[in-house]
Amino acid sequence: MALCAATLCASATIRYVSPSGDNSNDGKSWETAKATIGDAVSASSSGDEVYVAAGTYKETVSVKDGVHIRGGYNPATGTRDIDNFQSI
Repeated sequence: MALCAATLCASATIRYVSPSGDNSNDGKSWETAKATIGDAVSASSSGDEVYVAAGTYKETVSVKDGVHIRGGYNPATGTRDIDNFQSI
């Protein structure tokens, strides 16, 4: 018999951030991306990931344990290329 705690079996959420985003969005796709990394992190829980599109983000971010932040995404294609799409 397999038992599953809600926190262990829940799927991780990916939140998206783009300079053209809006913090009133849910951040669950490039089309509904948030504008700031901090807002995406605040909406995230341990195990979630934050994908950051290329751009310059002028903010101070408090990182949560277990939330992974990954930059270098091209929001037009969803591909990650940290050399050509830098997130600063």
